Amino acid sequence: MHRMNSVRQLRKEDVDLQAGRVHWRGEFDKTGRELVTPLSPEAVEAIRNAPPVLSPWLIAAETDPSRPVSRSVLNDWIMRCSAQCTTKCRLRSLRRRWKRSARHAEGPKRLVDTRR
Repeated sequence: MHRMNSVRQLRKEDVDLQAGRVHWRGEFDKTGRELVTPLSPEAVEAIRNAPPVLSPWLIAAETDPSRPVSRSVLNDWIMRCSAQCTTKCRLRSLRRRWKRSARHAEGPKRLVDTRR
């Protein structure tokens, strides 16, 4: 899982649907690392079926497609979705759970370590 800022600033060019992976830019990551992670088949299908938007952003702002969705709007969407879940699911807890499971499995591949 990635932080909300990294998710909301994904560009369409960062997502390779053919290969089923996402390139996470270090400039939008708290730690400054660039990573490539796999996409689930469900995520690939959801992105393919999303309505087309003339925007460079994967999740564009509704009022101005030249900008990424705002933090508050994305957070609201996540909270509304998690309210409909049968289990308690929050972004932070999902990220922590993913990190724990990634330690035991093959985690994401680091492309470039831009930390100083």
